[in-house]
Amino acid sequence: ILNPAITTTYELTVINNGCVSNPVATTTVTVNDTPTTAPSSSYTVNTDCAASDLALFANITNGSGTVNSYAWSGPNGFSSADANPVIASATEAANGNYILTITDDNGCTATGNVTVNTITNTVAQPVIASSGPACEGEEIS
Repeated sequence: ILNPAITTTYELTVINNGCVSNPVATTTVTVNDTPTTAPSSSYTVNTDCAASDLALFANITNGSGTVNSYAWSGPNGFSSADANPVIASATEAANGNYILTITDDNGCTATGNVTVNTITNTVAQPVIASSGPACEGEEIS
């Protein structure tokens, strides 16, 4: 089994009892560059009082073909065929590892992943208490 790194032409000559085949058979093996994908390695979304949108980006370096398909999968049953999907109002349920697999028109695939940590800043429930009861004109705290 051969694993050429570049497009290569191979020749085959058959020798049988000292006799050499004529003509020589040739075949060319075309080797397509594999695309690479590199989503951001990790990032944190800080939100104030409400969840924010979480945008995933596919940074693609094309090989010799054009990207035909994107397949994202992730936490909480997330999946998308978009190159750059957006999860609206992401909360802690969006935490985790997202995997992107791309396929180009040559059938070559590449996979990358991104880890997302989503932090939702919430305001603590206030507690109200008084020093009452009080008489009219007295201060309370």
